[in-house]
Amino acid sequence: MSFEPVIGVNGLSQLAVGIISIMLALKMRKEKGCLLERPFYLLAMSFFMIAVLNILWASGMISVSGIDNTLVLPFFHLAVLAVWFYIGIVMSGHDHTLLLIPVFIMSINAMLLFRDLAVISDVITGLMIIGVFFYIGFVNRKLVRRISLAGMVYGFALIATALLASLTGSPHLYSFWFVPNAVMFFLLFSMMWEVKACVPGKVSDADARHHIPLVIEVFKLGLFVVGLSIFLMLGTLGVHELGHSLAAKAFGCEHETSFGIGYAKTHVVCESDTGSTLITLAGFIMTVIVALLLFFMGHEFSQRLSLMILAFSMMMAVDDFSKLGMPDSIFIIIIFASAVLIGYGLVQIVKNYEKEYAAHEGDASMCASAHQCEGKVI
Repeated sequence: MSFEPVIGVNGLSQLAVGIISIMLALKMRKEKGCLLERPFYLLAMSFFMIAVLNILWASGMISVSGIDNTLVLPFFHLAVLAVWFYIGIVMSGHDHTLLLIPVFIMSINAMLLFRDLAVISDVITGLMIIGVFFYIGFVNRKLVRRISLAGMVYGFALIATALLASLTGSPHLYSFWFVPNAVMFFLLFSMMWEVKACVPGKVSDADARHHIPLVIEVFKLGLFVVGLSIFLMLGTLGVHELGHSLAAKAFGCEHETSFGIGYAKTHVVCESDTGSTLITLAGFIMTVIVALLLFFMGHEFSQRLSLMILAFSMMMAVDDFSKLGMPDSIFIIIIFASAVLIGYGLVQIVKNYEKEYAAHEGDASMCASAHQCEGKVI
């Protein structure tokens, strides 16, 4: 059996982070009213699992496959992002409208991973981690600001390590992942040696009296955002391919549409080039028509959905535009505009969701104070 030193060092660094996470969680367990104990247990479990895999790979007890390089680390980094996302909500006072953007990015990454784009997934995850820790830094406490700075360094190190693996052509698992792990260890070590490890930030009394536990609120809202995003992506993809199929049929061309995990493709064979441009653009035109119908025929919620559908349709049409000879500079503008539209539509949808939740909590509080809850389902 051969020993892979880099993977072994990565595993040992992850084991160290898992141990310090457990110690921090145990310390928080002794502090009353701390909401951060369970997230650090989850963080420790994530690092322990990936550490065991790396040690087994390094010792040659199990072999590294291509799918390991594609899936294992990106999913692990997404799990770390999810845990710190929750911690960020608690430390910043439960203001999570903008912090839900990482959850949306998780759903995007889930699609990207099946296209063998692990590096892109890690880069996007690193950017979102930087955003979460930047947001935490606005809490007026010295320790929290130190955590924010270290967390942003962790995000940068994650991006740098992923890009290094890509530029050198080395397998994803063989890169120097112990560097961001060392930053994470320092972050947790800083919290560990504080007199009071729990840092609830600026949580107010009103936040502490949530009718629905915060973890359930975040879980429900996260599932809503992820489910809605994936549904819109897959739905837009289906309409896009339907447009190609209808146009091909109209021009008498043979066509076949195939769907798979993370992709869809319509293969068109025509005897002549008549209508080839229209067939190429038909997918984008079809999705734009659906988006416009939603925008003008619906109200506020459907208008937000229409913006996201339009953005997804622009992203999906990049390959079609490239076949028509569109320059790369236009592609960059399209991707940027799509990201802005998706972000805007998503934030507005989440704000509406939060308004409904706040109204629900207000009704629950009024009923509890006025004893008028009989016969009501709260």
